[in-house]
Amino acid sequence: IMELGALVCKPTQPLCEKCPLSVMCMALSVKTIQLRPVKSKRTAVRDRYFNFLIFSEKNQVLLEKRMQKDIWQHLHQFPLIESDHLLTLDEITTLIPIKPTVISSEILHLLSHQRIHGQFIHYNQIIQIGKITSQSNIITSFENHALPRIIDRYLEEQCAWENGVISPKKHV
Repeated sequence: IMELGALVCKPTQPLCEKCPLSVMCMALSVKTIQLRPVKSKRTAVRDRYFNFLIFSEKNQVLLEKRMQKDIWQHLHQFPLIESDHLLTLDEITTLIPIKPTVISSEILHLLSHQRIHGQFIHYNQIIQIGKITSQSNIITSFENHALPRIIDRYLEEQCAWENGVISPKKHV
């Protein structure tokens, strides 16, 4: 039957006159062959902008668990500011009273239904900033903390613990 669909009942220019099932074909009898096969609508891909805040000092870092029903539920992440664009240095400093040491370049992470635009903003100290870090905990190791792939890959490929803080291996 797979071969029949590939060779006879083709999406364009079907060979109905050669089809052994044409007497039972509903599309042929109601003359809707040109409407077949019905294509399902593609899921719209939406863009999201994640600004991850890496607060680290003395071999410690702030991490929080994603609890809301959304992507990566129950995985751990750095404190996050989701916005409608990647934040600039000026926008970041209006939200957080200390200047970041490094801001990564954009990292694109593609999912089937979402395009995540991420950036990692590094600070060489741990501070609590109201709502932004209210769900965060201080950790000393990423062991036993499942991370979304975008964070895991960033840490793996571009960061290292240096002098007690997470620092980019190279300029990112």
